[in-house]
Amino acid sequence: MLIIKCFALFIGINQLCAKIQFSSPVHFIVILAGTCLVFWYWFDHTKVGFIFNSFNALFVVVFVNILRYVGFFNQSQIQFDYLQTCLSCLIFSGGVTFGNIVRLLNFVSLDQEKNLNAIENNGFIKTSYDLRPNVTSERNLHLD
Repeated sequence: MLIIKCFALFIGINQLCAKIQFSSPVHFIVILAGTCLVFWYWFDHTKVGFIFNSFNALFVVVFVNILRYVGFFNQSQIQFDYLQTCLSCLIFSGGVTFGNIVRLLNFVSLDQEKNLNAIENNGFIKTSYDLRPNVTSERNLHLD
């Protein structure tokens, strides 16, 4: 369920970039950056994830600036600033989203691997909540 919420909010950030018109570019940057930080705080909340996604967003901004310097982009300064802001925030939030998906897949594969090892070693899966009575203790052993 967490992945569905994360993906839905990621789509919401995409819609925020594409559909909503703001009164000034500063207002747009502040709202979008705040949304990305809240998104990271809700779904990732790790320093490594924040640094990694920030580095990726910075790399994209530098790459887009290099493409503009080479002459690949011919937009005005306002359009280019909008493009940089949207790309950096979408790369940041996309990194958080796919990080959550990978973390979930890794958790599921580790859990399955643990269960397979338990089956191979013992013939059954041991759980931490065993509801069967303990027949080895003398109090629970009734042979009438």
